[in-house]
Amino acid sequence: MKHLSAFALAKTKEVRDVLEDPEASDLEKCRALFEGRSFPCVECGKTIEWKGACDECLAEFDKRFKVYAPSEALREVGVPSNLRAATWDSFMLPKTKSFTADQAILSLSEVVARIKLLRDWGGSPVLVVIAGPPGTGKSHMAAACVRRDAKAYGHQAIWWVHAEVLGKELMQFGGDDHLIQRCLRARLLVVDDFGRGTGTGALEQLCAFICRRHDEERKTIITTNYTATDFENVDERLYSRLVGALQVATRGMRDWRKGNE
Repeated sequence: MKHLSAFALAKTKEVRDVLEDPEASDLEKCRALFEGRSFPCVECGKTIEWKGACDECLAEFDKRFKVYAPSEALREVGVPSNLRAATWDSFMLPKTKSFTADQAILSLSEVVARIKLLRDWGGSPVLVVIAGPPGTGKSHMAAACVRRDAKAYGHQAIWWVHAEVLGKELMQFGGDDHLIQRCLRARLLVVDDFGRGTGTGALEQLCAFICRRHDEERKTIITTNYTATDFENVDERLYSRLVGALQVATRGMRDWRKGNE
């Protein structure tokens, strides 16, 4: 990256941590070094006040993203490798033969209708909960939403995080941590596999964090095995916010990991 090497050795440990973070973007590295002063644009070297890059280069970033390989964009935002090819075209809507009605919370037609709402989701409501048993396509749907929004916003505006990882970070660092700040600022955040396996304290912190994003009207998708009762027992604040959320239930759908079993 241009312009950074001459500064790096003279900076504090906090700044060096950002520079050495493989997940930090060029703009985040420039911010750590240059915020509050004039500095060279990360692309062309033109001197500007802090905003990451000059207007011309920011426009060029947007232009480049139009041809940026989608799988590479999804890698950059933290989507697991097995989900980077996920699209809405490759998601199979449940049909009668792959739907177990007696295990379902909603009827087949209601399940399909809500999945279609998610497919066309533009950000209202700001909270989406995709709930159901393992293997029923929850993370696939979330990854398909990420792919779509990455094209609209650019991949730097999106982040994907496993719920247990974020919960532990919140317990250890509160709000003063690079990952937490990125998750808080993201235009779209996916919190994958919310619930079981996350310690009680971390889960409480995670619920408060999601509530904060909801109240700041930032788009958040949660995938979970939890039922509505589980949410109510864990955190009343988050449970109350589910009332206005888009809730997609996959219970009754086939476990695609089991193939034709």
